[in-house]
Parts: sequence; structure tokens; C-alpha cells
Amino acid sequence: GGVSWHDPAKPLMKIHPFFAFANSLYIMFVMFCVLNVITGVFVENASKMNHDDEERLMMEKIKVQKRWIAEVKDLFKKADQQSDGYLDLDEFEDMLQDVRVQHCLGKLGLDAEDVKSAHSLFTLMDFSETGQVSLDDFAEGIQRVRGTARSIDIVWLMHNDRRIMDELMQVKQSLEQMQWQGQAVACTADATGQAPSL
Repeated sequence: GGVSWHDPAKPLMKIHPFFAFANSLYIMFVMFCVLNVITGVFVENASKMNHDDEERLMMEKIKVQKRWIAEVKDLFKKADQQSDGYLDLDEFEDMLQDVRVQHCLGKLGLDAEDVKSAHSLFTLMDFSETGQVSLDDFAEGIQRVRGTARSIDIVWLMHNDRRIMDELMQVKQSLEQMQWQGQAVACTADATGQAPSL
């Protein structure tokens, strides 16, 4: 159905060939505009779908994070036999012996091979070095040891290493200066024959 473009153009061609040419330009212009509108609608819909996907991914990531936090809290509560809000080394070791806990740690991103040494893992999580691990320390420790090291973790270690080396050099220089002063006092005392006074 419908009329061919050629049929309405015949009477215009009889009047003057310019009108047929103008009609053809008009048809091309209208088709171009219609196609641009259609393309614009498709692009707008695709853009909206992409934006919706980004929001959905962000919401999914938040859900996964909340689920992870809930699993860590549940794991901590199961291990906290004294219900004092802290894990000591004995509770921690008992926790790691439980197959269900090992499975849960696996879901959190820790392999069974990573938790072979309960004492080492406990020491890594005992940030305050009190012999007890709080829920926050436990969650932070699991977050830090799960998965592979990120670049920022490595840079942080390098920064701390450099800072510790600088502090050690200052201590070494202070000790050398004290040793030099002690030798100078001892030499002066030997020369004068008196006991050194410090």
C-alpha cells in the first residue's frame, strides 16, 4: 500500500523540473529529520538503560556489602563464647576449627590455606595488641586479608617501612652520638685522672 514517491513527482516535473528537484530535497530532509528523531529516541532509551544499570549495580554492591557485614557479625557472635564483645586467642582458635566457620570464611574470601596459623591471623587482627580482637578489628582484619593485595596496600606498606627506617636511623644516630660523648668523657677522665662525672 501507499503511493510511490514517483507518482506525485510526475505532475511537478510537468510544471517545471525545479519543483520535482525541490520535492525530492523536501522528502530527503523530512526523512533525515524523522530518522534523527528515531535515532535520538533509541539513544535516549539506551542512555537511560545504562544509567539504570549503573544504579542497579551500585545497589547490588551495597546489598553484597551489607550481607558481608552481617556474615562477619554472625561469625564473630558465634565465636565470642564469653559474649563480652571481644575474641581472645583461645576463642579465635576454637572458631577456626569449626568446619562451618571455615566455610563462612571461604564465602568471605579467605581460603582454608590462609587460616592455617590461627595465631598469625589473630596477631594481624589484634591492632591494639591487647590480646583481644573487637568486632571492628575482626571485620577490618578480614577485609584486609581477603583477596589479593591492592596497590594502595602495597604503597601503604612502603610508606610505613620508609617511616620506620627513618625513625631507626634517628635512633642509631642518637646512640652513636651518646657513645661518642661517653668515649669523650672517658678519655677526659683518663687524661685528668679523675672519675668521670655525668
